[in-house]
Amino acid sequence: MPFEHIKRELNRAVRRAGIGGEVTAAKIVEASRRAILEVMGKKIGNDIEPLFIKNGTLTVQVSSSIVAEELKFRAREVIEKTNKFLGKEEVLRLSYRI
Repeated sequence: MPFEHIKRELNRAVRRAGIGGEVTAAKIVEASRRAILEVMGKKIGNDIEPLFIKNGTLTVQVSSSIVAEELKFRAREVIEKTNKFLGKEEVLRLSYRI
């Protein structure tokens, strides 16, 4: 079975199940995780956990106010890299939870 056929069938199943939004959100969270690790490095990146996306705002959990400040300085880079991984502009801003 060709891979394109499998991809097409999976996309069709996602649409039928009505979970397209959830699948997109999961892709955004995963792309942001990769972007955070690349931009911030493993030491700080491991203290940042992307939680969810809503209306273009990606909410992340940080381990401390110090990590939040570090991320604020590099937020634009994280957003740009996340959107680059996705191939489109999905993340517009970050929101932080300590």
